[in-house]
Amino acid sequence: MTIKSLGVELEGAWQKLPEAFFNSENKYHMKVYRNDGSLHNLEELLCKTCNKNTRYCICEVKNFDNADMENNNFKYVGECASYPYFHINNMLKFIEDYYPIKTNKTCGLHIHLKPENLNEYQKLMSKKFYNDFIQAVKYWAKSRQINEDSELYRRLKGTMTYCKLGFVPHQNGTDSPHYNMISYCYAKHGTIEIRVFPAFQSMYLARDAVRFTYDFTNSWLICNNNLKSKRSHIPVKNIVLGDL
Repeated sequence: MTIKSLGVELEGAWQKLPEAFFNSENKYHMKVYRNDGSLHNLEELLCKTCNKNTRYCICEVKNFDNADMENNNFKYVGECASYPYFHINNMLKFIEDYYPIKTNKTCGLHIHLKPENLNEYQKLMSKKFYNDFIQAVKYWAKSRQINEDSELYRRLKGTMTYCKLGFVPHQNGTDSPHYNMISYCYAKHGTIEIRVFPAFQSMYLARDAVRFTYDFTNSWLICNNNLKSKRSHIPVKNIVLGDL
């Protein structure tokens, strides 16, 4: 395999999360929950009688009175970051177990890929991979019959603050290009971060997006085995391959 490990950041809202996410002593420091200021409008107006969103309330009309309604401010609104997983099936299981119960257009599904070595990272840090991957995402979206007015297509236009168009190989994970569709955050995480996907309302579609990204990137690296960059994009003095 050419991708050594992968991880995800799931953005959305939860009512409950396992204690493991808040254990500061956990050596796998990436399995954490944290607030995210870019997320908003995730509150719901619930019926106190049936505990359902007002749009799906099955109670009598009287239950729509203000006295019987309450704002459901989710206990956790932010993101959950996974362990670095070395097997795709373990990553997909993590998504099944911890996918948020509510998402909206402000929520993203960020995928971190860590190649086997610096040579593989170098290949992905190319305009060819950037263009090929974005084009492949469009084909994937059509094959899954995703609505063309959905959040994914809006992200593909590059008009979102946190998902911009543009290939910028020199990034450190904290500067402005960090918010591009593909972020080369080597200095921060040692990974390539795919930011083009929204946090789909369907957990199954999110799993499929991660599976597609993993498979496509591995296949692309194999098919472009002889690809050579005209110049190095990674400063030699910063080359330290740590854990994800």
